[in-house]
Amino acid sequence: RVHVRAMAARGAYAQDGGDTEEDEAPYGAALAAHRRATPQRYSDEEEEEDDDDLPRPALPVGGGLLSPEALREPPRDGFDYLRRVRHEASALPQVLEAQRPARQPGPADSYGEGDDTAVDACLPPPPGLAPRRSWESDFLAQFADLRQRLAAREGKGAPAGAADRLPPVRDEGAWRRLCGWARPHGGAEAPALPSAAAFLRLSQVELRALVALHARWLDRAWEEEAGFPLCAQRPHWLFAVLARLDAHVPADTAAHLRHLFRVLSRVRARMTASQAPSVEAACVGVLATAVGRYFGQASPDELGEAWG
Repeated sequence: RVHVRAMAARGAYAQDGGDTEEDEAPYGAALAAHRRATPQRYSDEEEEEDDDDLPRPALPVGGGLLSPEALREPPRDGFDYLRRVRHEASALPQVLEAQRPARQPGPADSYGEGDDTAVDACLPPPPGLAPRRSWESDFLAQFADLRQRLAAREGKGAPAGAADRLPPVRDEGAWRRLCGWARPHGGAEAPALPSAAAFLRLSQVELRALVALHARWLDRAWEEEAGFPLCAQRPHWLFAVLARLDAHVPADTAAHLRHLFRVLSRVRARMTASQAPSVEAACVGVLATAVGRYFGQASPDELGEAWG
């Protein structure tokens, strides 16, 4: 601080009479003499500035540790109470580690209804619906090959026709109707299947936005619709988005993928072994394997006994 003030005085002096060697000599000698005369002052101030963030006693409380007999008696006054607080604080460790208690399983664990922990959990496949390891290996190899072939065709497709034009991603209503997440009213046309030519023109930014939209739509359909949420063309569009999406995604897109897998696991948890040959079970299995295995959004426990 003294140094700053001295520098300011030096600047004013230089402006008045010029900054010559003859002028600097008296200044430098005076400043050096001042520092030699008060070395402890500078060190004390620096230590105080370094310790500003540490907690300090607000009130001076004398006395050492209290005896067990004194602790059993009520405090005589405010200072005696503060001494007891200091006594208890001195017995605490410098770092306190708290263990989160394990949640006891309840009826909500049977299907994810109840508290938020159960709702947010990813459930393993029911007995009879866990994919075989051989099938998953074959599917992942075919899925990776499809992605490579689509990546090789980027920018080489034919000019867009009227049927291949897609709405801008910011038009959520148009995409909901196109992907089949909006119920048709009256004479509305049924949603069409996605074409490779259309998806080859989507950028990764647009694909990541579509992942977020599908995660929200699937969650909403799961909560509000009574039937199977992945009906009609919905799984086809979601699979097409996953086939074009980069394997390395930002953290927010990874969170949307994790949310997709969470809802898919809840949809599959409601199924029974008798539904294993159905198209619905196949759709959930394919999408859950792509999101959980290829994009790495599932743990071994959540993948089921086939991968345990």
